[in-house]
Parts: sequence; C-alpha cells; structure tokens
Amino acid sequence: MDSVSFWLALVGFLLMFGIHEFEEATRVLPWLDRNRDRLPAPFRHLRLSRRQFWFIAAEEALLIILVALLLPSVWLAGAVIAYAVHLLVHVVQILVTARWGFTIPVWTAVIELPVMLNLLFLLPTRQGDTTLLFTSLVMSVVMVVNLVLMHLLVKVVPARKGPSGRVV
Repeated sequence: MDSVSFWLALVGFLLMFGIHEFEEATRVLPWLDRNRDRLPAPFRHLRLSRRQFWFIAAEEALLIILVALLLPSVWLAGAVIAYAVHLLVHVVQILVTARWGFTIPVWTAVIELPVMLNLLFLLPTRQGDTTLLFTSLVMSVVMVVNLVLMHLLVKVVPARKGPSGRVV
C-alpha cells in the first residue's frame, strides 16, 4: 500500500470525486429545481437541500478512503470502476435530457470518465481479472445501495433555511 502510484490514484480519485460533487451541488441541484416538472415521475420526487447533498457526499468520500486504506488495492480499483459506471450514467443522462431539450449540466462526467479509467493503470491489482470483475460488481452494488440508504437517511435530517429563507 506504500506504492506511490497507489497514493496518486487515491488522491486523483478523491480530487475527481470532489470536483464532480461540487458540480452536482452547484449546477445539478438548481437544474433539478427548475426542471422537476419535466422529468419522468420517479425523478420528480428527488429533493435534496445542499446540506443533505453534502452530507451524502462526505459519507461517500469517507467510504472511498476506508476502502482504500483497509482493503487490498483491487477494492479501490473496483470502486474506481463503480464510479466510472456512475459517470457513464451521467453521460447517458446528458444525451437523454439533450434530446428532451433541457440538458442536465454534469459535464465533469464527460471529462472525468477517461481520467478515471486511466487511474486504473496506477493501481497495483495483481489479483487477476476475475477478482477485479468481482470487486467492481460488489463496489457497484455497494454504491447503489449506499446511495439509496443515504437518500432515505437524509430525509430524517431536517433541511435548514438560510437567511434568505431558501432551503440550504
């Protein structure tokens, strides 16, 4: 775990994650508010304050760090692949919403997807392709389940109103 490439991959992953989360907080949340009525039914009910959003993002970053520090590096590679799948979903969202005439602003997904795939080359994953496939599938399931659980949990955390009366 003391490999320089491992630490570069971890820092790179966290940097890309942070930039993407910042874009989602500053661009996607307002976009959702403006376009909620135009979205398909399941997505119309997605409402997060910035406080709730950053709570989820901080928990996800902590999970990435714990995976990196406590598990073999193949698990971090699996997390990188799971995150790349997340970015790919955003690329599809861009294409679909552009077709509908109101493009979702997640351009970091387009930029970061090739970067994240290149980060895989920095990670020493000598366990073989089947292990990487297994960890990628497990981490993808963990990512989806964690996101669903966190969205349910933040409903318990009350949204605060800022000085302007807006929910923050």
